[in-house]
Amino acid sequence: MRLSPSHLDFVEVFLKNRGVIREVERELGVSYPTVRARLDEVIKALGYQNRAGEDDRSLDDASENRRRAVLEELRAGNLTAEQALTALHSVSTSASTTADQKKEDAKK
Repeated sequence: MRLSPSHLDFVEVFLKNRGVIREVERELGVSYPTVRARLDEVIKALGYQNRAGEDDRSLDDASENRRRAVLEELRAGNLTAEQALTALHSVSTSASTTADQKKEDAKK
């Protein structure tokens, strides 16, 4: 479990601001959904999964937040169009895979 440099940068800002998302938004110059998406990425990178009992709506919300975050990063010039397309594709693929897995788990 190793965090990328961008994850470490985010964690530093997050901790420095004591987890106050508004302050993180202000310091990074990004929106609330972007902060949440980055936080979710760090949590996932640390090997933690979604909380038990989260429904598909939470999954949809997380995917939507990640899509918005990618588009905001593109708008801000932090991603190229190609990088954004790759990221958006991975969001769609990840959401589909997770939804399929939840359906399989429900059958058991």
